[in-house]
Amino acid sequence: MADKAIMVPNPLTPCKSVIFNPDICNGCNACVNVCRTDIMMPNSEKGRPPILLYPDECWFCGCCVEHCPRTGAISMRHPLNQKIGWKRKVTGEIYRIGMTNPPPPVTRPPVGMPRKTTIDG
Repeated sequence: MADKAIMVPNPLTPCKSVIFNPDICNGCNACVNVCRTDIMMPNSEKGRPPILLYPDECWFCGCCVEHCPRTGAISMRHPLNQKIGWKRKVTGEIYRIGMTNPPPPVTRPPVGMPRKTTIDG
């Protein structure tokens, strides 16, 4: 054991950017190969999910989830401060990006912005 180098993850932090489902993940390492920040390493055990080494370094770009060939094997868990919602002052509607049925966009210009005018020539 003294002549072996073993890669171990950083101590646990509150950030769990990427979650693997070991029942679905087959250890193909597509996520490892596409990760822009190299936060994961292949698992030494064949067929096991990759090891998440640096969860705090994740950019939350979603490349790993997008390139996974097995739906549901990997999921992105955004931190609370990135789960932004908006509330319309007039109607009180609360919505967020990614909703299945978002409210229609507001087409009128913001308050204080001049309306577009055309110059007849």
